[in-house]
This record gives sequence, C-alpha cells and structure tokens, in this order.
Amino acid sequence: MYEQLPQLASQSGFPPPIPTKPSAINVVAALALASGITNVLGSITLVALSLLGVVATIGFGAVLSCLCIPLSIPLFILGVFEIVYATRLFGLPHSGARLSAAIAVLEIVAILYLNFISLASGVVALVVRGNPEVERYFAYLDALEYQQDVYARRAL
Repeated sequence: MYEQLPQLASQSGFPPPIPTKPSAINVVAALALASGITNVLGSITLVALSLLGVVATIGFGAVLSCLCIPLSIPLFILGVFEIVYATRLFGLPHSGARLSAAIAVLEIVAILYLNFISLASGVVALVVRGNPEVERYFAYLDALEYQQDVYARRAL
C-alpha cells in the first residue's frame, strides 16, 4: 500500500497523502520519554547523594563520593537524548525522526544503573524497529522525502 502512493501522487501532480503513523511508534516514544525522565532524575539523585556523602563523611568516604559524581554524566546525557528523541517521534510524521538502534542499545546498557524502565524501553524499541509495518512506513516517508527533493530541484 505505502509503496504505490508516491507513484500515484507523481502521476496526478498532487502531493501524496501521509499515512497514519503506526501506534507502535507512539509506544516507543512514550517509553523513551519515561526512560529519559527517569535517567535525568536518576543522575541528579546520584549527584545529590554523592554530595551528601561528601558533606556527611570526612576522609575516605568523601573521596569515594567524589568518584561517584562522574558516573552520573553518561546517564544524564542519555536522558536528555531520550527526551529529545521522544519528542521528535511524537511529532508530525515528517519530523525527520527515525527509530534509533543506538539509543535503544544505550537504553539496554543503562541497566548498569539499575534502570529497568530503560531496559524495557530499549528492548521494545529494537523489537518495533524490526516490525514490517513500521519498516514500510519509514520506507514510504523516505520515498516521499526523495520525491520532494526531486520536485524542489526541478523548480530551481
């Protein structure tokens, strides 16, 4: 179905209709948003507890607490990336967002921080990424973008 729409639109001269976004993409976006929020809050909590440990202990405990602060940086960065990624996936179909395998793998790796929401989000994202309906949807959007580029070049 998706494969035929760009050709039909080029014959009629009208832009092709944008198909409805598969609901699995919204599920991945919601899980990525939840995972991003928990990662950002988890990293802030890790820094706060480390600083509290520095204040509460003097000596070796303070050194150990200061060493834990850099551990929160990758978690915070992943959380920000996930929030931006989720908002792009929630956007209109032509927002340019695609399902990212890199973010999904990093979400799975976040289990090292005991974040089970990120683990679930990463697994679901990888499963949905291989869904044939989702692949056809993104292939259609790619074909649509290619045709728009061709039309723009002809207009120049």
